[in-house]
Amino acid sequence: MQEKEKKIYVDQAGYEQLLKNIEVLKEKIRQNNLEKGEAYSGAVGDGWHDNFAFDEANRQERMLLGQLQEYYDQLSKIVIIEQSQDDIAKIDIGDIISVNIILSSGEAEPMQFKLVATLGATLDQEIPEVTINSPMGKAVYGKTVGAETSYKVGERNFKVQIIGKDKELDKSDEIIRK
Repeated sequence: MQEKEKKIYVDQAGYEQLLKNIEVLKEKIRQNNLEKGEAYSGAVGDGWHDNFAFDEANRQERMLLGQLQEYYDQLSKIVIIEQSQDDIAKIDIGDIISVNIILSSGEAEPMQFKLVATLGATLDQEIPEVTINSPMGKAVYGKTVGAETSYKVGERNFKVQIIGKDKELDKSDEIIRK
């Protein structure tokens, strides 16, 4: 499948985050345009010759517009998915998954992560997130505990054995007792 044809799977929150990112970027572009106008009007002469601030604002504008185009490209490939209520045995978004990464030596390296349906994953949490769009996320999504699967990154193949799963604990559902 070519890069242009790849679908990006996100949940509703992931879709809304992308829309928010687009709005934030549009605001940065508006702010940059104001700064560009100030740099142009405050310059001596014709406004753009030998004007570092104006040149920098132009470079910033090209970078921001490139990022905006990437977001719109992603938006056109989005497929919104929801957690499945039908088969609770299968690995689904929001699950905290325990796996063994089977190394070439035959040894197993344990790993635990949360499967998320957003465009980016957060690694600096207590339980790291793996996006459903990543090679590992695609490999485990829809599988069951006990299944062995594999995925490829570059030229390397990785074998994964799913050893457990838990639904994410919703903090709003906890009862605080004193």
